[in-house]
Amino acid sequence: MSIAATRSPAARGRKQDRVYRAVRDRILSGDLPPGSRLRTDEIGRDLEVSHIPVREALKQLQAEGYVTVEPFVGAKVADLPVEWIEEVFELKESLELLGGRAACRSSGEEELAAIREIVRRMDGLTDDPEAWSRANVELHRLICTAGGKELTGRMLGRVMDQWDLLRRRYLEEVSAQRLAQAQVEHRAIFEALELRDEEKLASLIRGHNRAARSAYLRHLGLE
Repeated sequence: MSIAATRSPAARGRKQDRVYRAVRDRILSGDLPPGSRLRTDEIGRDLEVSHIPVREALKQLQAEGYVTVEPFVGAKVADLPVEWIEEVFELKESLELLGGRAACRSSGEEELAAIREIVRRMDGLTDDPEAWSRANVELHRLICTAGGKELTGRMLGRVMDQWDLLRRRYLEEVSAQRLAQAQVEHRAIFEALELRDEEKLASLIRGHNRAARSAYLRHLGLE
């Protein structure tokens, strides 16, 4: 029996998770753009693992939409249809409304302080689109989970990953142009949250998402 075969399922699972995170992070960062081939042997050599955890990690990435597998071709980074932009915004708005309303009702001072701090930090990042975009993902997740909606927050995280991929593929220029206005909208959203004004918060979340969606669709000639 080989050494690999005698390893425990837990050990194999940890290696699979490591491969999953490494490949996913490279996809999200843009190091592996859409269409990039994902060769099991190369990934295994780079991460010093056998083909089994690599294959299982690629299956997980395929199930989550990051990777496609074609017969006789193999795995590659999934393409991102531009039509997904509208759907991503629809999902994002729905999840943020659910999480934001809960945050108005039951977020604590610790959660509000964390949101306040990241909004303040983002004020100084409007000249650095990449750093601002990373903080933006964190901000939206924090608002969504501040009222205890952890599952909603995890789902939003998946949507924000897809959004970030779309941004990098199609929208980096217009996204950078919107940072200052988006930050004004973020401050207004936080003020409504701090006042526990649920209806105002919901209105601001809708406006924030729809203004961004319209700007991006106009940039692409789709609106």
